[in-house]
Amino acid sequence: MAWEAVAAAVDTSGFRVPYELRMWDISGEVAQLATQLAIVRELAPLPDDLTFLYFGLFDWADDEDPTDYDKSTVGFYVSGGIGNDPDAELHAARLPYFPEDRFLKSTLLQEIRIASRALGPHYTVFEYGLMLGAAGVLAKFAAHELKLPYPIMVGFDSGDFGRFA
Repeated sequence: MAWEAVAAAVDTSGFRVPYELRMWDISGEVAQLATQLAIVRELAPLPDDLTFLYFGLFDWADDEDPTDYDKSTVGFYVSGGIGNDPDAELHAARLPYFPEDRFLKSTLLQEIRIASRALGPHYTVFEYGLMLGAAGVLAKFAAHELKLPYPIMVGFDSGDFGRFA
């Protein structure tokens, strides 16, 4: 239901979310992400004083041509912070839980990147709005599956973020 709501919201921009993305197996993707999160947690246990989780999105440059945006992939990772105001902590770039093995993989996020390229100069409709919404849904429900009791923040390393749980 949450993924359908994200797709419907993006549709209001005048750019329709492609059928294959709209019909994506979100529950399967959430389960895969939850498995990856469990591994990260096993390798780098969550600190006792952690107060929120942050899932970051960034452009992962191609090794052969790091300046070619079209060859970049979506980077996705988990980290976390302490403090009563996650917004303030993120604005100050304070994420003391930043495990070495924090990187996550999501086929959906990669497919959104591919679909965004088809929009030409309007690529940000999917690259920003749809990407953030998808990452938020995935992070929220994967954390819920693992019974993680923290607020879930999701955002771009460039600075924009939101709270999803």
